[in-house]
Amino acid sequence: GGARGGGGGGAPPQNVVRLTREEAEAVGRLCELGFSREDAAQAYLACDKNESLAANLLFDGFGGGGPTAVFPDSPAAAAPAPAAAA
Repeated sequence: GGARGGGGGGAPPQNVVRLTREEAEAVGRLCELGFSREDAAQAYLACDKNESLAANLLFDGFGGGGPTAVFPDSPAAAAPAPAAAA
């Protein structure tokens, strides 16, 4: 089982952090090290936006679970992301 995603309205998640362009570029550099954008962003935020600390955390096996980052170029900055089609 499991819930099927319905894109109905409602309040945005509480733990969403909007990144500036500079912060998004730092996350992009972490992605170039081989990490997903989500993991890189969460590590970056978990390390108080310290890029080198975030890189160390990622290499140590950071598991994520932090706030969701909204990137300046992301459509999610304007509207909730639609559910992915199967």
